[in-house]
Amino acid sequence: MTIRDLLTWGRTASNSVEFVRETAFDNGADVVSENPSGEKPQSDFTTEVDSAAVATIAHHITATKQILSDFPMMMSYINGRLQYGLKLKEESQLLKGSGSGLNINGIYTQAAAYSEPSGAAVEFETAVDRLRLALLQSALADYSPDGIVLSLIDWANIELTKDGNKNYIFTAPATLRGPTLWGRPVVATKSMDAGDFLVGAFAMGAQGWDREDMVITLSDSHDKNFTKNLVTILCEERLALTVYRPDAFIKGDFTGLPASE
Repeated sequence: MTIRDLLTWGRTASNSVEFVRETAFDNGADVVSENPSGEKPQSDFTTEVDSAAVATIAHHITATKQILSDFPMMMSYINGRLQYGLKLKEESQLLKGSGSGLNINGIYTQAAAYSEPSGAAVEFETAVDRLRLALLQSALADYSPDGIVLSLIDWANIELTKDGNKNYIFTAPATLRGPTLWGRPVVATKSMDAGDFLVGAFAMGAQGWDREDMVITLSDSHDKNFTKNLVTILCEERLALTVYRPDAFIKGDFTGLPASE
């Protein structure tokens, strides 16, 4: 599972997606009589209009015509590596894109900082406990959190947790259930730094937009390729990200906490 899998995706034909960012929601919904004498309750959204530019993610390699024509397997191998590399960069941009220059404004970049919710209490806090409190903080922002993003290292530490009898607590190696935690899917990714985390309402709080699906093109017209019997293989895609409710996402770290119980 990747960050892309957690998000709702749509399509755009524009180079920039205009959207409404929700900064506050005052829910006034209430029961009313069939023929109320006064006005029905009013709810208020505090919003601001913003836009997200469509970003292009691309890379290319050069290969000889002889290799590609003599070994169809090699072409498939190269295509696979190009696509994989592109998706790694996409993952990084969706999560931690800086929003400056040509970069996507990532979810982690815009997320609210973790702060233990008032009234919540936990003894001997662990990383798993903190994730539960972060899920609570996100839920209190009115959107139900539906995903957790961790570094590969932190998720491995959690999976390796054992009880007093040396039985695994959060996973079963033989069946590899999950990856889930607190009933939410976990995305373990190299794009997240060890010690950091992100939780949130990915399906409702943000949306991705595909301008152009990932495509692979070949050309012998690049530089001196034609005279050298070389082919340039280009892999690229175009996409945008809109974060509707930054407070629906909570980012924090595990500083000073054990990985688990």
